Amino acid sequence: MRPVKILIVLLIGCGLAACGDDTESHEDGREVWSPGGIEFDDPSQPPSDRADTVTSPEDTQAPSVETTSPGDTVGPPPTPELPAGSECHDNDDCPLGWTCDGGVCAAPGDCEATGTCPEDTGGVLEVHPTGEVAFSFLPNDNLDHRRALNLYNTGDGPLIISHVGLTPETPQDFSTSFDHETPVTLHAGDQARVEVVFRHTSPVPSAGTLEIHSNDSRAYVTRIALVPQPKNIIDQPDPCIQVHPTSLDFGQVIRGETHSIDFTVRSCGEPVLRLEAIERGAGGGFFGGGTPSEFQLAPPLNSQPLLQQGMQYVQTVTFTGGLAGVKTGHFVVKSSDPAQPEVRVDVRAESIPPPIESQGIHVELVWDSNNCDVDLHFLRPGGTFNRAPGDCHWRNMSPSWGDPDDIASNPYLDVDNVWGYGPENINFQSPSPGEYTVIVHYFSDSYAGSPSTPTNATIRIYHYGNLEAEFGPTHLAQTGVRWDVCTIHWPSMTITEIGTVN
Repeated sequence: MRPVKILIVLLIGCGLAACGDDTESHEDGREVWSPGGIEFDDPSQPPSDRADTVTSPEDTQAPSVETTSPGDTVGPPPTPELPAGSECHDNDDCPLGWTCDGGVCAAPGDCEATGTCPEDTGGVLEVHPTGEVAFSFLPNDNLDHRRALNLYNTGDGPLIISHVGLTPETPQDFSTSFDHETPVTLHAGDQARVEVVFRHTSPVPSAGTLEIHSNDSRAYVTRIALVPQPKNIIDQPDPCIQVHPTSLDFGQVIRGETHSIDFTVRSCGEPVLRLEAIERGAGGGFFGGGTPSEFQLAPPLNSQPLLQQGMQYVQTVTFTGGLAGVKTGHFVVKSSDPAQPEVRVDVRAESIPPPIESQGIHVELVWDSNNCDVDLHFLRPGGTFNRAPGDCHWRNMSPSWGDPDDIASNPYLDVDNVWGYGPENINFQSPSPGEYTVIVHYFSDSYAGSPSTPTNATIRIYHYGNLEAEFGPTHLAQTGVRWDVCTIHWPSMTITEIGTVN
C-alpha cells in the first residue's frame, strides 16, 4: 500500500490552541480553563453578566489525527464493506467517505488495495501554504473566517484532481469551495484554488480535514488539517488581535484597471495592542517570487499605532491588472499579541486582457494537436527572433517598447499555452509606427518529452476587433520548425505574407 501524504501535523496533546490544562483563579473565586474547552457565551455582554463555563481537558473535542515521521507508512482508515456491486457514477453511489474513481468505489487512501488508482501522467501536486491551516476567531463573533489554499502542478505532465472536499468527520463549522468542477486537469505550471471557511457554531469547536484526491503517484490522497484557534476574551491578560477578512479575492480585473478591498485589524483584549507592521509576503506561491507587485498596500503602514480594546485599523489593498493570468500572494500583519504575533492575509486576483475591440493589433495562434507546445513570436521593427527585448514571446511576455507606465504602448503575450491547441494571444493597443513581424515556432512536442507529433497551425490577425487576415493551417512536421508568417505595418495595417517554413 502506498503511503498517504500528510501535509500537516496537528497539535499533539495540546488541545486546540495551547498546551496544558491549567486553570486560572480570580479574586472572585472564579476558575477559567483556557483556551481550549470553553463553551463560549455571547461576548457582546459584559463579563459580569455572563456565566463562565468551566470544562476539563477531557471534554475538549479534538479529533484523532494521522501523523507521520520520515519513513512511516500510514494505513487507510477503517472502511465499510463494499455494497453489492461496486460500480458507481459519482461519489454519492459509494459509502460515506469513499470516492468514485474510474467507475469503481474506492476506499479513502486505499486505491492500490482496490485496484482503482488512477494512471500516473507525470503531474505533481503541491499545496501552498504548507503546514496546518489555522482559523483564529473570537467566540460567537458571527464572522466567516476564510483561508485560501493554492494547488499547483509542479510536474512535467498533466495532474488530474478527482475530488476536493471535507471528510465526513469534519464539523459543520467548516465549509469549502473549489474553483473547478471535478475531475479537473491541471497542466504543467497550472494552479487552482480552494477556499475554506470557518464560522463558529459548535459549543466546542474541533479540527477538521480537507482531502484532495489526485493522480499524483507520490500520494493519491493529500490531507490538510483545519484547526480552529479560539481566543478567550474573559479577563484577557495579553494584547489580542483580530483580523478580518483574512482572504481577499479581487476576481477578474482588466489590465490597467485597479480594484481595492479593505481588511480590518481590531484590538480584542483589554491591554493595548501595538500594530507593528503589515508586510508583503516573502513567497507568492509554490514557485516563489514573492507576492506580485500588482498587489499594493494603499497606503502602506508607516507607523506603529496603539489600539485600545475595540479600536480598529483599516488597511486597503489594491490590485492593478497586468499580464493575463491568476496572481496569488499574501501579506503578514505583525502585532504585540503574544499568542498570534503574525496573521496571514491571502490575496488572489485574475488579470484578464482588454477586449480585442480596444486593441490596435491582436494576433491569435491556434493549432490542432494536443500535448505539443507551439509558440507565438511578435517582433518589433529591428527585433531579432527569440531575443529580448525586441521579440515578445514566452520568455519576454510583456516587454517595455514604449512608456513603461503606459500599458497601451507595450505588447502583451497574454497566454503561453504549453499543452496543446492554443490559443496564444498577442495584444497591442497602441503600437509605435513601423513594421512588425509574426513568427510561429514549434518549440516542443510535449512537456512530458514524447516523440514529435505533426501539427497544423493557424494565425489570425485582428484590428480593433475586425479580422483582417488569416494564414494557415500550415503544417509543422516536427519540433524546431519555424514558420515566418507575415509582417504588419502600423498604422496603415498593411499585412504582407512571408510564408516560409524551415
